[in-house]
Amino acid sequence: MKNRFLLAPMTNQQALDDGTLTEDELNWLRMRAIGDFSLVMTCCSHVHPKGQGFPGELGVYADALIPGLERLANTLRSAGAVSSLQLYHGGIRAIAPDRMGPSAAPEDHARAMTTAEVRATIEDFVVAAQRAERAGFRWRRASWSSRLSDQCVSEWAI
Repeated sequence: MKNRFLLAPMTNQQALDDGTLTEDELNWLRMRAIGDFSLVMTCCSHVHPKGQGFPGELGVYADALIPGLERLANTLRSAGAVSSLQLYHGGIRAIAPDRMGPSAAPEDHARAMTTAEVRATIEDFVVAAQRAERAGFRWRRASWSSRLSDQCVSEWAI
């Protein structure tokens, strides 16, 4: 890496509704890479449609999204930055109507995940990381909604 300046992930809400990369998001991140950040982390990129946490969030849940992600990774690399994709699931903070977390959160209108859903969500992260790698991202960062990961850790540690 050319220096120690790293761009932390920020959700700019510039992707299309289905998570497809837009020119606005591409240009915004390109400018950060040109501006001497040696590592550029993207905004949240949801690993499953039900895990989208913000409107306008990048997606990495389907192979159809790879061409845009590939273009983004190549653009960042061409601008001299190491590319990093933040893999994300919103959990009880997701914008989907069927919110879920490791335990029910009635105050957030979220239900408890089944064991099968926990396993499926882990697999969603694995497959999304593989997509990110195929798209050319050098680093992949997994991130669940803080409540989702906190609940998983606390409940599994008991």
